[in-house]
Amino acid sequence: MKNNVEALINGQMLRKLFDKKFQSVREEYQLRQIELDILYLIARYDAQKTEKDLVKMCGASKAHVSKSVENLRQKGFVAVEGGKKDRRCVYLHVTEEGQRAADRIRELREEVTSLVCRGITEEEKAVLLRVVLKVKENIQNSLESES
Repeated sequence: MKNNVEALINGQMLRKLFDKKFQSVREEYQLRQIELDILYLIARYDAQKTEKDLVKMCGASKAHVSKSVENLRQKGFVAVEGGKKDRRCVYLHVTEEGQRAADRIRELREEVTSLVCRGITEEEKAVLLRVVLKVKENIQNSLESES
């Protein structure tokens, strides 16, 4: 039991499932998983997003996010727009091609969610969500206290 919980908490099992399910999309679009994740976040949260927002949302380093956004821009999945009030602020938007890819990513994420939640009642999902949020908060607090 302890090893199963540890594997689940550190994400090994879920990461393996994601890797397997997303392999064809990564190959088709020639993108790394972090780039797929960032594209999905930009598309999912319709409001204007900056690289700084993405760093907070996905937990990757600023350098990693910047490199990924630049690759997405070069491949035509993301457009960059200067801020109207503050030109130093650059907003990111998905292009039509980026939206098609983001739709595929969303479908795969929904498929993975369905797979991992198979046989779990709504009540159990609610408990799981509460537990996961507590674990996330504990991790965030621990990381912040070490900074």
